[in-house]
Amino acid sequence: EDNASLELQQKMLVMSYDARGHGGTRCADDSDLSAAQMVRDCERVVKATLEKLQIGEKARLLVAGHSMGGAIAIKVAASRALAPQLHGVAVIDVVEGTAMSSLPYMQTFLDSRPQSFND
Repeated sequence: EDNASLELQQKMLVMSYDARGHGGTRCADDSDLSAAQMVRDCERVVKATLEKLQIGEKARLLVAGHSMGGAIAIKVAASRALAPQLHGVAVIDVVEGTAMSSLPYMQTFLDSRPQSFND
């Protein structure tokens, strides 16, 4: 873990996981590396973690991704599967081709974001 993650953990829950085909994680079907499958994986990991910690409805989520993970974060937001808990998306250094194909999803997410927060 880096210093930023350790600092954030003092104020909030920080989750990270090996995406399908990255790191040491193995899946029942390692051959499906599609963006749609990675979006489903992310949604399932987040939902299962929130359920296990019993904080599902109270959670306020920010999904972040780097490179291809940034494109997946945008698509997760656009899917609305984590709504209403999803409050933001952070995208870092998205690869250009993926960024271009993700732009329509980004606009959908931006159009649906709240104009202000109550607390």
